[in-house]
Amino acid sequence: MTSKIKETIASLCLGCGKGSYRGEYDGKRRLRSGSLLLEIAIGISVIGLISGFFLTRGIAINRAAREQKTKNNIEIVTSALASYLATNKRLPRPSSPERKGLESKSVDTAVGTVPFNTLGIAERCTIDGNGRPLVYVIEPALAEACEAIYFDPNWMFPPKYFCNSAIIPKIKIKSNAKNDDIVAFVIDTADNPPQVSDENIIISPSVHTFWVRRNFFLIHYLKGCACDKENHAEEAVF
Repeated sequence: MTSKIKETIASLCLGCGKGSYRGEYDGKRRLRSGSLLLEIAIGISVIGLISGFFLTRGIAINRAAREQKTKNNIEIVTSALASYLATNKRLPRPSSPERKGLESKSVDTAVGTVPFNTLGIAERCTIDGNGRPLVYVIEPALAEACEAIYFDPNWMFPPKYFCNSAIIPKIKIKSNAKNDDIVAFVIDTADNPPQVSDENIIISPSVHTFWVRRNFFLIHYLKGCACDKENHAEEAVF
């Protein structure tokens, strides 16, 4: 009787031992599973942060590249305008889609696209970083046919000339400091069109708006002097 009791107690203790081991094993497995889920969550968070950083960086680089392309093309157009002025003693009139890169036939045209065929440059050089045609605005009087750029005191009967001081300017730069010299032309992106009326062309500058005053254009792009023959520099705004 005593031996049977001992065997029964021993079997019960053995069973209790197995149950305790199984419970400990299940607890460790649940702990390991929870740790794994936590590690996965941390990994996903890190990947998300890294992806967000590179995405933001990529967008910034892409934007900078577009802005640089816009600036480069504006500089190409400005240099082409200087060459045209040196040859023709006037600036070309804006173009339109119908004219396909040729300047307008109307002397009253002051706003349009860059006349790339008239200037002899590629059309791809007259678009902004987003692939849209640049807007070209000109002081109408500076596109009229002239025989010279500067006034010659030896003229008996003075012809039309580019530096005529009797021009009444139409282009007005909004919020710009007062300047006695006229704005020769403006190059801007398509998302910032000018306000045009019969009397004035109002320009509200954006970060891409580029305008050049007549004297600055003559001094820095034609390597000449100002209209009043005084070789002083003025600022272009970009």
